[in-house]
Amino acid sequence: MPSCTTATQDTSLPATPQANAKPDAAQRIMKLEKAVNFMDALSQEGFGQIAAIAKLAILSLETPEGYYPAHRETLAAAFTAICKIADDIADCINCEAEEVGLNHKDERTEARHEARREGERQYAQLADTATDDEVTT
Repeated sequence: MPSCTTATQDTSLPATPQANAKPDAAQRIMKLEKAVNFMDALSQEGFGQIAAIAKLAILSLETPEGYYPAHRETLAAAFTAICKIADDIADCINCEAEEVGLNHKDERTEARHEARREGERQYAQLADTATDDEVTT
């Protein structure tokens, strides 16, 4: 699987219609094109691996030998590999999206994080007030 940092290594601008745009805009377009291309490569390679492993696992279950106790660990290893590949791809795609400032942010998750930070701030403030009250009495 390609490294998650491969897409950001080449900084040269190609001769494209976007090159006629302002330099900053052209560089931004180039960076976005690279990110999309890299995400496409990641998804094709990783999801192809997942599909291949899943097909082999399904095929093994279509034979009596696939149900032998010794094959259960092989299937477990296949499913573990699927999980790992899926997690790696998701992490790399998210990293690429973050690099260009376009990563998905779940509003409800962000709201929970903000509420937690505010709750911690308020709790710390109450603890400081309680400590100040103890010192002055």
